Amino acid sequence: MGMIHTHTCTSCGYSEQVSGGPDSGIDIGTDTYACSACQLIQDRTTWVEVRTDYGDYQGEPYIREPRIRCRKCQRKGAMKPWRSGDPCPRCGAPMPIDPKGINVLWD
Repeated sequence: MGMIHTHTCTSCGYSEQVSGGPDSGIDIGTDTYACSACQLIQDRTTWVEVRTDYGDYQGEPYIREPRIRCRKCQRKGAMKPWRSGDPCPRCGAPMPIDPKGINVLWD
């Protein structure tokens, strides 16, 4: 089961709801990236298990080559892995999990 947290910059107040690193549900895996072009943090899909039906799993997970595009500017090369507590992409200050923010369990 995956988990999304609110991460808020301690200086500029920029906030995003993301996993803060590699995460996964039953059939999908995600990772968190920061776009150096538009300075946004976002979760992107990194793998998907392909099922032949909704019964038993058949085969190996489909692994996508992580050539991740930014949702806003659509650039590929600007996406860099981002982890919970890494610097804010806008101002460089710490960006921890916000204890007053939302926490979401997903599958």
